[in-house]
Amino acid sequence: MARLARPARTTWVLGLGEDGRLLHDFGCRDVPFGEVTGVVEHAGRLYLGSL
Repeated sequence: MARLARPARTTWVLGLGEDGRLLHDFGCRDVPFGEVTGVVEHAGRLYLGSL
């Protein structure tokens, strides 16, 4: 039986304004973690975390 290729892990972060308007759209593939469970901004940088 043939094996199916594993899908690439993708992490995506959207930055929304108070009015719901999209301000930022950042995505990357093949990251070492699957689901982002936390995000914090410090000194102009975003830090993503996963359980």
